[in-house]
Amino acid sequence: MNNIEQMKKYLDEFLLSLSDEYSMPGCDLSVYLHHKPVYRGMFGYANIAENIPISENTLYNIYSSSKFITCTAGMQLLERGKIRLDDKLSRYFPAFEKMYVKTPDGGHTEAKNAIRLKDLFCMTAGFRYDGYQKETEAFIRDTNGECPLIEFPNYLARADLEFEPSSAFCYSLCHDVLGALIEKVSGMRFSEYLKKNIFEPLEMENTGFYPEELKSQELAMHYSFDGKDKPLRERGCRNCLVPPQLKESGGGGLITSVDDYMKFEEALCKGNIILRKPTVDLMRRDHLTPAQKAGYGWTPHGMSYGLGVRIIIDPAQMNTTAGYTSFGWDGAAGSFASVDPEREISIFYAQHLFGSSDYFINSTIRNIVYSFAD
Repeated sequence: MNNIEQMKKYLDEFLLSLSDEYSMPGCDLSVYLHHKPVYRGMFGYANIAENIPISENTLYNIYSSSKFITCTAGMQLLERGKIRLDDKLSRYFPAFEKMYVKTPDGGHTEAKNAIRLKDLFCMTAGFRYDGYQKETEAFIRDTNGECPLIEFPNYLARADLEFEPSSAFCYSLCHDVLGALIEKVSGMRFSEYLKKNIFEPLEMENTGFYPEELKSQELAMHYSFDGKDKPLRERGCRNCLVPPQLKESGGGGLITSVDDYMKFEEALCKGNIILRKPTVDLMRRDHLTPAQKAGYGWTPHGMSYGLGVRIIIDPAQMNTTAGYTSFGWDGAAGSFASVDPEREISIFYAQHLFGSSDYFINSTIRNIVYSFAD
């Protein structure tokens, strides 16, 4: 048995074991080595009640794996000279010219630092994910419920920042603001920009924000795992997390198939397709300062953050066979994206299950692949 056959055997065994471990309804994994497919595993059901098995046409809400695509689109604008990482956000959205930062006593003080575009990529702008009820209500009211993405930052700018820009890391709405920035700079609707500059060039016919516009209509059911002694809970097929007013959420709104997302990953792995190789290299470098790393929860596990992507800074601390060269991101329902231009390895895993141990699943897949890839 050669290495690839062994890898397939162990991946099959692991993915099948998830049914016992997490009552996994269905899972879907693709692995490319040296830009060729070497593994595809599809197990279980896209919809248990309707007895619909996982197939190549199954679509998934990928939640924060959308961020990988959004940041790639942003880096295209950098390549073309449309933006710079050290540009002030207020250059494009003047509402951010004068910002305030929360103080421990419940008040606020004027921010000393301007929010830079790099802060959007690196999650260091001072935003958060929740607590914007007043601003959201005004957004909906003032726009008669239309909530155009390009107006979203102007309402976010009304809220106090959590911390001084560039001083800390906080996983937040940064990439939704980045989506609005892409729309502002390109003069195109965000979804249209992605379609024209990423999806159409890569023939990704099953990727977008609106399922009715995609070639396949086989959107998988969501489930929640609440423990081995409890039945899975159905949560519908539509996006469970992104607020309805963010119709084109760069941070978590995309739908895709495993084959489509792999086209995106392979374009970055090869380089010089949708991004030039030097741009990909910049994206996957460690961009967090020591102070910012203190707020990045995965640093103790050997990881840091690039321009919108996870990177490995200590394989020994991370307990991985992957080395230093892979980068990517994950999604709330269990999607996992990993690209390694040096070893020429691309991995994309998808599921529609909340409550499973995504780190356990992802790290095991990665360890198996890298142990047998050559």
